[in-house]
Amino acid sequence: MTENVRLCDVVIVGATLEALNVLTRIQLNSRAHDSEGGVVVIDSHGAWMHSFKSDVERLGVDVMRMPVNIHPSPKPLALKYYAEKHARSEEFEKVPGSAPLPSSRIFLDFCSSLVSKLPRSLQDVIKDTVVDVEYVTNETKKSMRVMCSSGQSFICQAVVVATSGVQPIIPSWRADAMGRDIENIYPYSQVDVRDREAVTGKSIAVFGGGMTAAALALQAIDMGAKHVCMITRRELCKSMFDCDPGWWGIKQLKSFYDIEDPHHRMKLCQRVRNRGSITPKQWDSLLQLQMEGKFSLIEGADISYLSGESQVKVELRRNPNILKKDCSSFDNNTANRTAFAKDVHAMQELQEGVTPPSNSIVCDTVWIACGNAYNAEEHPILSKFMQKHPTTCIGGYPVLSDVCSWPDVPLFIAGRGSMLTIGPCAGNMVGMKMSAERISPVINRIISGDFDPTELALHKKPQDSNGYDPVNRTIEWLSYEIPEGLETQTRPFPLESDNVIQMEMPTRNKTSSRDSVYIEDVDPSLKKVEIQNFCFMDDGFKVSVILNVPEPIPKDLVRVRVTNSSLEAWLIGKEASYHLHIPKMYGRVLPERSRIITKEEKNRVTIILCKEKDAEWHFLKG
Repeated sequence: MTENVRLCDVVIVGATLEALNVLTRIQLNSRAHDSEGGVVVIDSHGAWMHSFKSDVERLGVDVMRMPVNIHPSPKPLALKYYAEKHARSEEFEKVPGSAPLPSSRIFLDFCSSLVSKLPRSLQDVIKDTVVDVEYVTNETKKSMRVMCSSGQSFICQAVVVATSGVQPIIPSWRADAMGRDIENIYPYSQVDVRDREAVTGKSIAVFGGGMTAAALALQAIDMGAKHVCMITRRELCKSMFDCDPGWWGIKQLKSFYDIEDPHHRMKLCQRVRNRGSITPKQWDSLLQLQMEGKFSLIEGADISYLSGESQVKVELRRNPNILKKDCSSFDNNTANRTAFAKDVHAMQELQEGVTPPSNSIVCDTVWIACGNAYNAEEHPILSKFMQKHPTTCIGGYPVLSDVCSWPDVPLFIAGRGSMLTIGPCAGNMVGMKMSAERISPVINRIISGDFDPTELALHKKPQDSNGYDPVNRTIEWLSYEIPEGLETQTRPFPLESDNVIQMEMPTRNKTSSRDSVYIEDVDPSLKKVEIQNFCFMDDGFKVSVILNVPEPIPKDLVRVRVTNSSLEAWLIGKEASYHLHIPKMYGRVLPERSRIITKEEKNRVTIILCKEKDAEWHFLKG
């Protein structure tokens, strides 16, 4: 087969939600989608979010498990505005003490609208399977080589692996049963509850205690199943989200980032995510179905043996330590918990110290929903890459840099694989957002032509513990100059913490205009230069205006005047005076909360403005 080689800047493997989070945060200029450069997305299905859409439809998930402000767009209110624009706000489910939850239908439609705004070359995903990735180095150039099953190859500067890389957890008893020709046992990834013929009139056992197991049980009963029994190794847990919202921000993440040892980080993540849970809505629905005799729950049990031919006999091994626990912590109404017990008499015997006989149930089929696991050492791409470029793997998770890159290599991992860098929520929508916010600044620099792969050698692994918030701040270890003319609404440039001074209004004499910066003491023979190229960054309530000039500017020679709607700055150097004037900005700011940061060794001055509202600024000029 003749090899076809294509040159580009960045290859993103997988047209997934992780990839969409990255793409919505990078500056897609004309080069970003040139035939000889830019960004390329490769997916084995050749379509955006194919697996996610399939899982949502196949499992019957009707409501997302994330608030309306958590989604792939960098604009927190984008989904809310989308719903209002299309008169679909009724598709949000109200939650006490939290933002509403969007339906899966409107969430998918919103994500599709984000895809439709991408350049045409990125909307049309390349349908191919990536089989290998290599880091090619020589004396003059370093690059990445991506090889596909079709024979197509891509030479690029960076690769973003945006595939989830997770596999269903399959208990050992399934292989034993399959070896004895017991075939009615399926992992959740092979179950399609929409197949009425396979569900109607059947007795089904669902092994698992998380949201997927509950979704399968509810959907099966809705599709006509005779009875569903849910078997959990632990107590069934009710929670609105799969991870405590405190881990979505610095409130609890600081304790994670303060940990230097990645092994200890892994232990913390395991402690936070040590069990599955179901939503309160699922809990109430299952309880109602139990009262109707269509559903039963067995907690604190594992499957010890399977037998049978046309039907499956499931023998259970009980865990008395689980059933002896006080279950009231999961529901204030202890009677509701007791109602969930399939064998109340057995529970009473356990509480009295009497071991009951082993239980068993008979069903037509067994569905396995024990969650999924990530293992880079078994990942189809990373496992090969790891052989040539080893990195520490802990519990299957690679130790990455602060920007979710492979050590010293421009191979980035988005989503769950970045857990040792991002934190316990790396696998959900919050974690996708966090990893994208770290990866996208580097991708912006690659597209703009201002990227040197050797800078990755300056990475930190894991994150340092100086207390700053790495979720909302970009990388600080990358040392570079801002390319002239680059104006972007992403946050690719760090703000230095030294030389920070509060802006003070310079003293004016009686004849000076109060509508301009006082510069009458400046040498009139000094050349005056208008600053035409600058960079600005929108970050919530902050807007940072970054000015690069040809010479260093001392902080006492930076003169800035800010009003609610205008900005003027004079940077007084030895060779020239540099002037920036924005008579009308995109939005209003609070002048008294503005400040400046100087960096003389980099010829850089940053003006930080505080917005009155957190609405995103698309431009600096109004």
